Amino acid sequence: FWQRIVLKETSFSLKLLESSFQEVLQYIPAVSVYHYTKACRIALSKKIPVEQTRTLERYDLFMVDEFVSFVASSHNMLGLPYGVRTAKLSTGETLSFATVIRTHSTMDMIRSFIEYKKQHPTNNGKGKQHFSISTMIRMLNHMPATKRHNLSCVDAFKAAAYEAFEAILKIIQRLRELQLIDNEAVKKWTLAFLEIKLYLKHDYNLHLKKDSYIADHDMLYALSDPHNPLFSATFDHKRNLQCPRR
Repeated sequence: FWQRIVLKETSFSLKLLESSFQEVLQYIPAVSVYHYTKACRIALSKKIPVEQTRTLERYDLFMVDEFVSFVASSHNMLGLPYGVRTAKLSTGETLSFATVIRTHSTMDMIRSFIEYKKQHPTNNGKGKQHFSISTMIRMLNHMPATKRHNLSCVDAFKAAAYEAFEAILKIIQRLRELQLIDNEAVKKWTLAFLEIKLYLKHDYNLHLKKDSYIADHDMLYALSDPHNPLFSATFDHKRNLQCPRR
């Protein structure tokens, strides 16, 4: 809009000093007194307004994928075993996602990502490493997630489990470096342990019940001590089923 106004006023200024407003109105009925007066001032000052330029960031699929992967990591997101959120694309398609909670604020995640790129630059630090802050804010605004409004203590069991999985993956990579296993085995074992991690993190929470026919899902059975009557429970059925995900 501003560019059209500048072009109109600049074009007016070339001949307006030789014509009155009424004469110009005969040729350009839509012209206003305001634009006519401003164009005359431009002609008298002999200064042509400088056109404002707008810089647009180029779309980079790798940078988008890297930023989304960082935001969706376990350091910034906390997955919940229930609930579904939806997001609508520009094409009208609706996608469903598992409910997640952001453990950090928007600016904290952006600052962390910028620091992460300083320590792990792409292409040896050549070229642009990340989007502008305003672009990353807009990207986060379009990512479906629930903001955390309260604090919670650290779950020592989950923390120990995450450390154990990371240690296992490091062992697999070390075996590959020592050429004791090939790339196919690394891929197979890594995917297997990641699947186990996801199962324990999401599906297993849904399967746990106070009373179940599956021994691994029965919380009361797991906590019952058969050697101590004070901490044991009686059951009226057998646990003869097995989890299909086991």
